[in-house]
Order: sequence, then structure tokens, then C-alpha cells
Amino acid sequence: MYIQQIPIYRNLSIRQNFDVQDKAITPETISGAVNTVKNMYSGIDIDGKKSLGLRDISKMKINKDYYYSNLCQHAGFAAEVISTEKENFYAKLHNTGDVTYRADDLPSHLREQLSSKGIEIAAKNDQYVDKVRFKSDGTIEKVQTKFVGKDARSCLNKLMSEDYEKYLEDGKVDKIEIPKEFNKELQSQIKTDKKALCKQYAKIKDVSEKAADAEKIKKNIDKLDKLKYKVEASNVTKADAKLATEHPKLYAAKQINSHSLRQGAKTAAFTALSQAFLIMKNINQARSLAQKQ
Repeated sequence: MYIQQIPIYRNLSIRQNFDVQDKAITPETISGAVNTVKNMYSGIDIDGKKSLGLRDISKMKINKDYYYSNLCQHAGFAAEVISTEKENFYAKLHNTGDVTYRADDLPSHLREQLSSKGIEIAAKNDQYVDKVRFKSDGTIEKVQTKFVGKDARSCLNKLMSEDYEKYLEDGKVDKIEIPKEFNKELQSQIKTDKKALCKQYAKIKDVSEKAADAEKIKKNIDKLDKLKYKVEASNVTKADAKLATEHPKLYAAKQINSHSLRQGAKTAAFTALSQAFLIMKNINQARSLAQKQ
């Protein structure tokens, strides 16, 4: 089943898909991007085990009675996979020395390293951490991926709810990653909401019979302050995460075919593509199907 809300994009260049400046696009960059998409789709070997790939996610069962919520959950998994691979692509491109892993895919030696620093992350489905970034300066960032809400406003409402307080209060999450297209508007909403709440608080903070209300408002102001610094834009849009969940081949084809055509790739490049990604042999059929849906 295809989700009607998912837009089918025209071909995009590597510059758009991977946020790479034209002057930085070389044959090596194209090759790296192709390998990145291959890793997204198929997963990679880590400690003798295969990491989660988009192909695996597309095969996850969905309860028809909870179709939308299940799909959103799976799209969140897809966002983790895509954003992790893209972050590592950027790191290699710019030689930053940073490395990102999905928490479920952490190599054993890094899991032990974290444990020695007092950071315990469950082997599967950690309730706080979805991704771990190991920075070249020794900094470790624990990331929670939240592809929730239909837009920036509803996303912020969810992040402000009691169910999400643990990500703000327990000190186990450094960053909350939200859909790429939500971040700018959500940050604006945080500023607007805080201004309104501060006005309300100023009016009732010294009114004894309003003490409980004032405390609640103050708590929400504190939440907004924390979200301002914890929330960050993913390198993935919600639409692409959904597309990758339901149609991983189509998503991968869009990524690979677009930057190959954009750069006028030589026959050898297409040969490399076909060898690295046999699943793309029917790209034209996939694109034709997409246009009809």
C-alpha cells in the first residue's frame, strides 16, 4: 500500500540528496554516496552481525488496526538508518574523524567503552538512545530520534507532553533528532510559546491562589528552554523516511539514479552501480510505478 501523503520527488542531485557543494563532487564522492545508499538498503557487517537496513524495515509486520502508528514507528527506524549512514558519509567527506552508530548496532568494544564511562545502553531497543555519536575530540553524544507529529506544531506538542519528559529530565539524552523540515518552524514555535508563557507567568507568579498554575507554567518554560538546545534537524525528511519504509528500492533508486545522471556518469560508473546494487536493475519500472501512484 502506498501512502498518499508521500510526495514522489523528481530526480534530485547529489548536492540536494547529500548536501554536498558542487565543487566537492568528485568520482570518489559519487562512489562514497553509492556505497552509503547500499549500506542504507542492505545494512553492514558489525561484529559478525548485519546491521538493520531499509530492506529489513520494509519486511516488518504492520498491524492493520494500528497501521498509521506502526508505519510511523518503522519510519523512525528508517530515519535512524538513513541519518546514521549520511552522517558517516559527511564525516568521511570532510575528514572530521566522527563516527555515528545506531544504538542497536554498536560494536561490542564501543559498548564496553561506554560502560566504562558509566553510559549503559541496552543491546536492543534502548528506551533513551537511538544513535551514538563518537566525536573526534572524545565527546560522546546520545541521540533520540523522534519522527513524531504531522508538522512542527504537533511535533512540539508531543515533545512537550509528559510521555517525553524523560528525554529532558533524566540526563540520558543529549540531542533529540526531528524531521529535517520541522526544525526551523519548531524552533520558531518554541520562541513564540516561551514568550507567551513568560507573560502568563509574570501575571500570576505572586498570586498565592495561582501558585499551582504558576508552577505548571514555569515547568513548561523550562521544558521549552531544554528543547531549544536539545532538538536538532535530522538530515532526513519525514516524507523520505516513509518512502524508504514502504518502498526501499524506490528510495535507493532515487538517491543513486539522481546523482549518477546529475554528474553525467560514465559507463564505468554505471557498471559500478549495477555491481554494487543489483536491486536497481529495474529502476525505470520503479520510477514508472511511483509516477502512477
